[in-house]
Amino acid sequence: MRFDLHGAEDWHRFPSELMKAAIFAFLLFLLSSPVDTIANPYLPKAGERPISLRVSTCAVSGGFVHLYTALDNGLFDKYGLRLENIFIRGSAQNLAALAGDEVQFTYCAADGTIPGLATGSTQNWSLLL
Repeated sequence: MRFDLHGAEDWHRFPSELMKAAIFAFLLFLLSSPVDTIANPYLPKAGERPISLRVSTCAVSGGFVHLYTALDNGLFDKYGLRLENIFIRGSAQNLAALAGDEVQFTYCAADGTIPGLATGSTQNWSLLL
């Protein structure tokens, strides 16, 4: 690329040609960089043991189908989590299991779980949907 600037009429071409050169250099840099250097921080490292967690649900209904689908298709295993699903009927019993650290997450309807959390029945966080 040549930048021959002989007169005042040629100065308007300089910024656009410089911009084209910069874009070309940037694209060349992106294409020449190795692709495997970008790692997903959410995937477990090779040889890393999965983390075992328990999740409780308070109902078997279509409202929880996305959790059941993720469990059945091994989505959590992909990210190094081994989830055990436990069915516990009722929000109060789920909050008691959460407070006693028998489960790490509870997945219940918010209308029954929020009042129990508001009274301070547990110090853990739960997944409310």
